[in-house]
Amino acid sequence: MVVLGGSGTLWGPMIGGILYTWADQRLGDLAGSGTVAALPSVLRIPLSQPLFLLGALFVAVIYLLPGGVARLPARLRSKAPGAR
Repeated sequence: MVVLGGSGTLWGPMIGGILYTWADQRLGDLAGSGTVAALPSVLRIPLSQPLFLLGALFVAVIYLLPGGVARLPARLRSKAPGAR
């Protein structure tokens, strides 16, 4: 959970816990949906496993958002055209 939120801030673990709970519920709904059931078996089997999707989400956050989601606003401000 801390991976999602980021360990360097006070709110990181709380944001990570909220995101994990939300993603766990939504990915479970997605795995049982008719949309996933209609896919070819090569895609349907991994996408029907919510833990596989959560693992892929964790890996994507680690590589794409170093510092977690809690540090995202600061990173966006630093990349703004008028920022120093």
